[in-house]
Amino acid sequence: MPVFKPYWEQFGVIVPALVAAILLATASWMATSRIGKTVRMEVGNALQTVLETTRMGIRAWGEEKQVKVSVAARNPRIADLIGELLATPRTADQLLASPAQKELRELLHPLIEIGNEKGFLIVDMEEINIASSHDSMVGIPTQLAKQREVLEAVKRGKPMLSAPLLEEIRLSDAAEKLVAGSASLFVAAPVRDKSDEVIAILAILLEPGGALGPFLRGASIGKTGETYAFDRHGYRIASGRSSYYQPALRSMDSTQTPKLIVEKRTADITLAAGAPMDTSGSGHSFAKMAKRAQTEGLRLDLAGYRNYRNVPVVGAWLWDPVLNLGFATEIEATEAYRNLGVIQRIVWGLTAFAITLLAGLTASFCLSRKRIRASEQRFKDISEAGSDWVWEMGPDLCYTYASEQLCNLLGVTAADIIGTRHGDLPGHQKLAHAGWKAHYEDLEKRRPFRSFQYTYQKPGGRIRTLSISGKPIFDQKGEFCGYRGVGSDVTRHVKARRKLRKAKEMAKAASRTKS
Repeated sequence: MPVFKPYWEQFGVIVPALVAAILLATASWMATSRIGKTVRMEVGNALQTVLETTRMGIRAWGEEKQVKVSVAARNPRIADLIGELLATPRTADQLLASPAQKELRELLHPLIEIGNEKGFLIVDMEEINIASSHDSMVGIPTQLAKQREVLEAVKRGKPMLSAPLLEEIRLSDAAEKLVAGSASLFVAAPVRDKSDEVIAILAILLEPGGALGPFLRGASIGKTGETYAFDRHGYRIASGRSSYYQPALRSMDSTQTPKLIVEKRTADITLAAGAPMDTSGSGHSFAKMAKRAQTEGLRLDLAGYRNYRNVPVVGAWLWDPVLNLGFATEIEATEAYRNLGVIQRIVWGLTAFAITLLAGLTASFCLSRKRIRASEQRFKDISEAGSDWVWEMGPDLCYTYASEQLCNLLGVTAADIIGTRHGDLPGHQKLAHAGWKAHYEDLEKRRPFRSFQYTYQKPGGRIRTLSISGKPIFDQKGEFCGYRGVGSDVTRHVKARRKLRKAKEMAKAASRTKS
């Protein structure tokens, strides 16, 4: 018989361990996938919440401003003064010299001062500024013409909020990577005459930094989060939170401290004012995002993309047709998924440790089994080399195990021996024998015994002399568990001793006869 288990028996240990390792790895993968999905869902929900809150806050602010300007535009005195200016020649000198110009400024000054706005414009139907809080803007084509849809809607009688408009473009002298300048928002409302006809437009100029800045600056997630607005032409309106804008601020005059920066970017190229946005698909992600927002509504990208600074981010964006602006909120992917990465590393680290431990235990188990099998085989070989056998008894002093040699010697099967006391086996001497009584007294008192001999008559009538030795077995609690021992057929030794004793007796008798 081989010393070690056959290979197929070893597979009975290795295969389950391998299956357990695969199941453990699969469970870890499923767990990390579910955790990742949950974390991404939470990040997405946070981005959407920030985006919707920002959009709704700016929309509510815009509606409030529109109501404010509409109330002023319905002032009869303001309408009369505008009527006087409409009758004045469209030259800057004559418009500024008109008494109506001065009175309009006086009437609208409280409105401008309370709201901390930049000023106002009165635009006629030919799109000329006929009045303004700034002399330089009187008598020239209005800037509102840059947003034709806004201007036409106001002419039709609907108050509107424009997107930010650049008043000037400045290129950074150090590196042409930024386009920055002063910008204005317009809240415009129609001015009607007594016949309810629209005769002009009243527009309040707002500083985007003071208007949108608080909404955009306050709507940020984490340390790297940023929320900004953009128009349909690809101009990005940022809150100035990121240090990326500091070089642009330093390049301006020290007297200028704009709170909002407007810039236009595609790929890594800064475009001059009026240049078209690259939406061919090969440009920067920001350019593609600005175009997609206008046609696809609310979108989330949680897989990650590169923003206008070429930094991997996750974000959400949408287009608001009422404000005519797009809004995006982003956070760097490393920050958004930092906790997820930690959790995944912990899970996979524990999984690797568990699999390694399982592999070690499996290898140790296989090695131990091999050693046990080798020890068993070694003991069996030693037993088979002589006439000894091994036996075990339970707490009831009945056989629980008997080796093959004993079965062969007695001419019975193991089933005939198990559950029987050795004194009760067929052919054994009766218990009343004095030797058996002493032996059973040792057993009852749990004493070890050595070389207890008894005779056994085989079915053919031959008498055999057997000798057994045993040791009591106790568990860790000291409870008796039975006996374990060995036995031998000592028939030859007994016969030899008898012959020797008989020979000695005969020798003594002969010696007495001679004397």
